Formats: sequence, C-alpha cells, structure tokens
Amino acid sequence: MRQKRDAQAKQLPEWEELRRLAKEIKGHTLSRLDDYLTQFEANAQKNGVIVHWASDADEHNRIVHGILAERGVKKLVKSKSMLTEECGLNPYLETRGIEVIDTDLGERIVQLRHEPPSHIVMPRLST
Repeated sequence: MRQKRDAQAKQLPEWEELRRLAKEIKGHTLSRLDDYLTQFEANAQKNGVIVHWASDADEHNRIVHGILAERGVKKLVKSKSMLTEECGLNPYLETRGIEVIDTDLGERIVQLRHEPPSHIVMPRLST
C-alpha cells in the first residue's frame, strides 16, 4: 500500500508542498478550533438552527435521545455517520426503544447482521 502511495505522490511534483500546506492549515484550524466552532454556532443560530454542545459520547447520546423522546419518535432513519458510530448512538437508542435504520446499504447490511461496521482508512490508489 505504501509503495502505491509513493508512486502516486511522485506523479505530483508539488506533493511535498501540498503536504506542508495541509499540515499548516490543520495546525492553524486546531489552534483556533474554539473560535471556529463558536463562529459556526453564531452563523447557524442566525439561520434558525439550534446548536447542542456535548462534552463526550454519553452527553451526545442523551441529547439526541432527549430530542427524539420529546417528539415521540419510535423509528429513526439516518445516514451513515462516523460521529454517531464512534458515540455508539444506534445501540444507545435501540436500548431505549427506538428502532434505527441506516440508509447506507452497506451499513444496513452490517446492521442487520448485528456486526460492527468497518471503515476504509485511506483512499484507493490506482494501479
């Protein structure tokens, strides 16, 4: 896999410059993440969006469940989400009587088989 990646990188003369730039952007963004998140919240609220803050997975799940329970939801159709997967939202909701249906076909198959999902961690490199 590493050899394929390196071969692709050699085809792009500015590869190292792009890597350096991406690293700088990531560093800058992470160093000001609080500012960007509060800026996002302010803009979202201007558009009528309610923003919820959670400090961990349990709080996230409690917030989502609270919103659903308040509305009497018994079945939830949702898209694939790494956040909800990492927070364990589906099983959390299911133990509280809410049926969760993932719309992504692969995720749905895994869900029906009661297996944990697996995720590709790097893009496919052409041969």
